[in-house]
Amino acid sequence: ATLVLDTESYDNSNEFNTSTYTFTAAATGYYQVCATLKWSSWVANTGFEFYMVIAAVEKLMYNLDMNNGTGAWTFNYSQVIKLSATNTLSFKAAQYTGSDKTLTGWDYSSWITITRVG
Repeated sequence: ATLVLDTESYDNSNEFNTSTYTFTAAATGYYQVCATLKWSSWVANTGFEFYMVIAAVEKLMYNLDMNNGTGAWTFNYSQVIKLSATNTLSFKAAQYTGSDKTLTGWDYSSWITITRVG
């Protein structure tokens, strides 16, 4: 499912659309993408995938099977990627085993930052 990212702290170049949850690069360059996703309840034997969708092409960035542990679980991600002007970027997460989990965002536990670095 597409991650609902409907709140911004700041967006100096107006590159992120909080209605479509999509980032559109204003300029060609390298961008640092960082994400923290937190699930409020996690149980053993749950599988998880994190996708970054760059210019409408899904790229599997992370695949994880949680074989033990329970309670809140946090996933952290960071990568520098190259985008051309007008390339779009959105994010998806999928759970493929275990019972349904809820992504926590109400207390800013889940967030994504995108910063042009060059």
